[in-house]
Amino acid sequence: MTVALVGGLDRLARHYTALADGHENLTIKVYPRYKPGLADRIASADGVVLCTDCISHKAAREVYRLARANDVDLVCSHRSSVSAVRASIVALTGSCGCASPCEGCSGGCGCSGSG
Repeated sequence: MTVALVGGLDRLARHYTALADGHENLTIKVYPRYKPGLADRIASADGVVLCTDCISHKAAREVYRLARANDVDLVCSHRSSVSAVRASIVALTGSCGCASPCEGCSGGCGCSGSG
């Protein structure tokens, strides 16, 4: 599964991509800003996480429109912290990366991503 992360902070890009380590067959591609050609990248992704606190309203509307037009799952996060992005990925994939699917990583499954 490929997840496109649009928005977020440049300095946290390596931490965002490291979130895929706990998931099997998950790739996170980070796009901190809206750029030309992002439409093709969103269309080829299986899901999109949109961090709305660090992106313009116009860009957020365009990403939302592209996700709907290409029938791609979209999860919006109003924060761009690593834990907020982790929660958005859990909501998108339905799994926190541990052996069993769970409703979120609240520590009940015993995985390392709890908290």
